[in-house]
Amino acid sequence: MIKRKNVADEIAEFLQRKIMEMNLKEGDKLPSHEELAHQLGVSKASLREGLQKLSAMGAIDLKHGLGTVVAKPKLSNYIKILAPRLVTKGSTLSDLFEARKCIESHTVANAAIKRKEEDIYELEYLLSEMDKAIQRGNTEAFLRSDVEFHNAIAKAGKNEVLLEMLHVLNELLLFYENLTQRMPGGIEKAFDFHKQIFSAIREKNQTLACRLMEDHIDDVKSQRVVDLIFYCDTLGTGSIGGTFFSVGRALSKVINRYSWIKAKTEPTGGGVENVILASERRIVLGITQSDVAMHAFQGTREFSKSHGNIRAVCGAHHLDMQIVTLSKQKVQSIRELKGKKIALGAPGGASRWVSHVILDNYGLSASDYAAQYLPFSKAIAALKDEKIDAVFYLSGGPSSALGELAETTEISFLPIEKDILDKIIGQYPYWTPSEIIANTYEGQTDNVPTLGVPCILITHKDVGAAAIYSILQAILDHTSEIAEEHPAGQE
Repeated sequence: MIKRKNVADEIAEFLQRKIMEMNLKEGDKLPSHEELAHQLGVSKASLREGLQKLSAMGAIDLKHGLGTVVAKPKLSNYIKILAPRLVTKGSTLSDLFEARKCIESHTVANAAIKRKEEDIYELEYLLSEMDKAIQRGNTEAFLRSDVEFHNAIAKAGKNEVLLEMLHVLNELLLFYENLTQRMPGGIEKAFDFHKQIFSAIREKNQTLACRLMEDHIDDVKSQRVVDLIFYCDTLGTGSIGGTFFSVGRALSKVINRYSWIKAKTEPTGGGVENVILASERRIVLGITQSDVAMHAFQGTREFSKSHGNIRAVCGAHHLDMQIVTLSKQKVQSIRELKGKKIALGAPGGASRWVSHVILDNYGLSASDYAAQYLPFSKAIAALKDEKIDAVFYLSGGPSSALGELAETTEISFLPIEKDILDKIIGQYPYWTPSEIIANTYEGQTDNVPTLGVPCILITHKDVGAAAIYSILQAILDHTSEIAEEHPAGQE
């Protein structure tokens, strides 16, 4: 039976063909999502799903504020897409080490024949880095150089396919802190193997190099006490099109690039759901609002029980309550939303709680308006189609979905007046006065006073200190790179 492709797969394939047919190069910009959806005759939701597939393959890059640009995919991008298959099949460390041995016996044999002088210099340098790490007692630095050493051998073997496959296998093996532990003397023993392997490559002794590599991999595997099931690390974000998701993607990039933790971004219902997922240890990191975390820890407000397993990792960006309507509706004040259809946030998010507080303080009870709870991208689509009259949404800086709407449709932001704002903050001191800075969106020429909500990163209390330190170091040392992806990274 021939399996039918879904719409998102067809969109991804079509766009790949168009990129090739038009001979687009890395960095070239694709048309706006609005224009692409119109050209293809598909919904914005289906288009976004298709673009996410291309982004995962590395064929495009979804740059906030710059649109969608063509990227240069690597084989490892495609292999990483298959990695979840290993998880669902219950792949064990034995499977991964066996695969690694098959690949590295070939890469080291190739390196012994094909290596150049520059390859020898690189391997010597990495050996010296490992030696320094041992002298300092820096296990993490040793493991980084260890992985680079094996990758350098594969690079010296001049086979790009094997090199890309080894990159992925090493990432899987170094995924968690408990997979990188060695028995006492294990690191020193690994270093000794590395020196012998290097000598065999330098002397072009293919047989010896291959045997030493296989013995080395067997020795490292023997230091694992149990054959653990491998599973994926995830960073809980929010719905696609919202700030949490955009910031989450940026955080994942720096964590992957500068730590030994490998994070992937998962769309969720938002801050409330992220707390629950972190508490149940279904995600390692989550973004949530500080008030949501507090109520979750105490088991109050929307939480029927205490989620006492969550822990704060660090402060993150803050969110602004963005209250938006179409300009042609001529709504000037939140008070004028009486009798209107209003989207108040995603079902698992916290926007709805803040929205209700604001509306209550304007004298509007739940019976005075028709509330809808939608993911942000769907809420924006409904606003554009005039199926709803206003959207309440917490966002840190510009939202990609709202930004796209503002490029094609006149929108208006409703301010929160100072006396109402002061009253709300008096009731809820964990919130702050804020404003949507002028020109955040097309046509928005004035600052808009609103309510601000601080955010934090959370985790489960049992996640290892070394893992959290590595994550924090990657984030806090590279906030400028996060800001390149989304302005909220500056915070």
